[in-house]
Amino acid sequence: MTTDEIKAIDAQSVMQTYGRFDAAIERGEGATLYSPEGKEYIDFTSGIGVNSVGYGNKKWADAIYAQAQKL
Repeated sequence: MTTDEIKAIDAQSVMQTYGRFDAAIERGEGATLYSPEGKEYIDFTSGIGVNSVGYGNKKWADAIYAQAQKL
């Protein structure tokens, strides 16, 4: 999926009630985020109401996976 496709889905699906950073993110690792085209961004914030555990945190993902297997 391209940045333009992601932005179009966002505009359709998310109520635009606050200013958003003009970027589309495909994946992340640690504090670094990547666009579908490979552009790198450093995330200096933890977002709105979330913990700052970084992106692609294996320990966190393993814990979520283990819990999902129980449900």
